[in-house]
Order: sequence, then structure tokens, then C-alpha cells
Amino acid sequence: MPGVSPATADAFPFYPPFVDLLSNFTTIRAMDLTLTNHALPNDRIDWSERPLRSDRTYTIRGMPYEDVVQLANAAGVNLWFNIPYGATDGFVANLSAYMRDTLRPDLQLAIEVGNEIWGTLFPGEY
Repeated sequence: MPGVSPATADAFPFYPPFVDLLSNFTTIRAMDLTLTNHALPNDRIDWSERPLRSDRTYTIRGMPYEDVVQLANAAGVNLWFNIPYGATDGFVANLSAYMRDTLRPDLQLAIEVGNEIWGTLFPGEY
């Protein structure tokens, strides 16, 4: 990919013009990046089941949260994050600690449980 060297892609896996484009916004929503709508309402999701950078593809479990936070930090935009509806208490505690420790302190974090859980359009709704 132009502008990304293989030597630095693991540390910064984003196309620089894309990061520049995102910096024009105030907030990015991570719902589709993390495939929030793919979880079923009765699924219980533990922290150990979150998307990982070592996953072969991000199309099964979504983008790793580490990459989502790194993208928000690099673009300097607030983060609107959707927690899977079936996330366990441990998942929520671990995610909260991770966001507290890694999201830039000058950025705001908005948390939504699921996605419009009052609706019936997506399987991840209640």
C-alpha cells in the first residue's frame, strides 16, 4: 500500500491519507469496524473472545479494539464505541480499563450497548 512500509505496518497499519481524511471529523463510530451487529442477543461474549491483531482476517470478529483506539488517536477524533449486547461484566471492565489507559486524554469516549437495541433490524439488537 502506498505510504505504508512493511517494516512499520504492524505498528501503524493505516493508510495515511485515510487517517488524514478522518481527521476532518469530530467523532468516528466503531460499530461497523467491530462488527457489533453480528453478535446475537443471547450470546455471552468474554474479553478473551474479542477481535485480536493475530486474527487471520478482520471479517469474522471485526477490527481489534487496539486498532480502533490507535486509529482514533492518530486521527485526533473522538470515539463512539459499541459494546456487544451480550458482553460479560468482565468484558466491560476490561474494555473500560483499556479505553481509559490508551485513548488520548484529550479525546472523548461515547459508549453504546449494542446498536439501537430497541430495534429489530439487526441480529445484535435485543
